[in-house]
Amino acid sequence: MRRLGFFFLFMSLTHLGLMSQEKLFSPILGFDAHQSRFLGEFIRVGGIKLGFKINPNIRHGIGFHFTDFVRVNDIVENQDTFLTKMSFNSAEFFFDYTVFENKKWQINLESALGSGRAKLSLQDTQNIVSKQRLSKRVLITTLASSVDYRFFYFLGLSVGGGYKFLPNRANASERVISDALNSFFYAIKIKVHIGDFYRKYFQS
Repeated sequence: MRRLGFFFLFMSLTHLGLMSQEKLFSPILGFDAHQSRFLGEFIRVGGIKLGFKINPNIRHGIGFHFTDFVRVNDIVENQDTFLTKMSFNSAEFFFDYTVFENKKWQINLESALGSGRAKLSLQDTQNIVSKQRLSKRVLITTLASSVDYRFFYFLGLSVGGGYKFLPNRANASERVISDALNSFFYAIKIKVHIGDFYRKYFQS
């Protein structure tokens, strides 16, 4: 992860050095929730993106995603049965590219690479013993695309989807996490373009 951080920092500085003063450079802060399959059912994955738009077509930075606890198969230890739930938190470096844009429409390609870890919550059937366990970090990759349509200059609708892939399968724990999270996902969002709203009413 540290090497990836240096890589994306180098990319930022390279783009900044090549850009002329007329080109756009602005920060990104946005919510990035979506619906993803988890253990065979769709759940909501919360998220946030922080980064920079370094010209009209390129955006990159870091995203953080998290899930609520979801019930998984019970675990038996020392003849005790534990009700088991699992959640997953991750951080990924993202790189988004706009392939088409006009006043109303925008088509984007999105990719991300990072890592995350699962948390298991175990509760015995008598509600006496409670345990929590963290897995080792596993690699996570994402490829996606989205289509945005603007109703007004600052308000629009975004529809997109993609595939999330966790390649780590070296041991039983990693295989369980990978099988639980490898999936297609989709997102339908109302987008408020705060920067355009600000420029329209406060910088004119």
